[in-house]
Amino acid sequence: MKFGLSGLLFPHATVEEVISNIGRLGADHAELIFDLPNFTPDFSLRKLPGLRKLVDSYGLDISIHGPIWDLNPISWHAAVRGLALKYMQKSIEICSALGGEIVVVHPGRCPFPQEERFLKPAQERFLNFIKCSLKYSRSRGVKLTLENFPMTTEFPYSSPQEMLPLVKELDGLGITFDVGHAFLNKTWQKLSSPERRIAEEIKMVGKYLANIHFHDNRGERDEHLPPGEGRINFSPIIRVLKSIGYSGWVTVELHKIGAKDPVETGMIGLEKTRELFRT
Repeated sequence: MKFGLSGLLFPHATVEEVISNIGRLGADHAELIFDLPNFTPDFSLRKLPGLRKLVDSYGLDISIHGPIWDLNPISWHAAVRGLALKYMQKSIEICSALGGEIVVVHPGRCPFPQEERFLKPAQERFLNFIKCSLKYSRSRGVKLTLENFPMTTEFPYSSPQEMLPLVKELDGLGITFDVGHAFLNKTWQKLSSPERRIAEEIKMVGKYLANIHFHDNRGERDEHLPPGEGRINFSPIIRVLKSIGYSGWVTVELHKIGAKDPVETGMIGLEKTRELFRT
């Protein structure tokens, strides 16, 4: 397996500093956010050769997380959808230029999923968005992966159960499985044995897994804590990953607000994750 860190941990750093921090910590790969905090909207593609040289100097593999904050790919407004697709394609371009392998995409948000007249068009728009993005990623030699969300009712195609038929239908589409999101989904529903249920989901989609987002929380909000600082028992999850022969990426996705030293937080998260997989 390859163990890496997300650039989400370094909100005060330039993208060059993020790459250097992750490289010095001995990670196998870096997942950069093509959005704030790692890339600003005015980022120039002319900077990519310099970034590629820096990435290569640390021997890092690269994944890119597509826009995450305010570009809804299934918005009712065509202009917003067009902008979301444009920046998704730019994410793919950057990943390819940096020699990267994986791009992560979030599902879109439908504000009234209980109404079929709103939900069905939203689902259709997302299918179109994914198909366009997937075609673009294939042309750039990059794997597109869809990430699960905790709030599955408002985000079509964000639960493993919904994602599975989609990845079966669309050749080349993979899954980034977010363990922290899955745990929140189970605890918010007040389901028993959340980790066992997560392990069952991982086994169900295992063939399509390309990336694991690994972080902890206390079951109340998406805290992105280092493993061991929240409530998640990672043992059943790691056991099932080993049982299905998963050998892909494990991205430690930390976002510890107020951390005095994010580099130290990254070191702790990376070390704890590697230790959990060893034991």
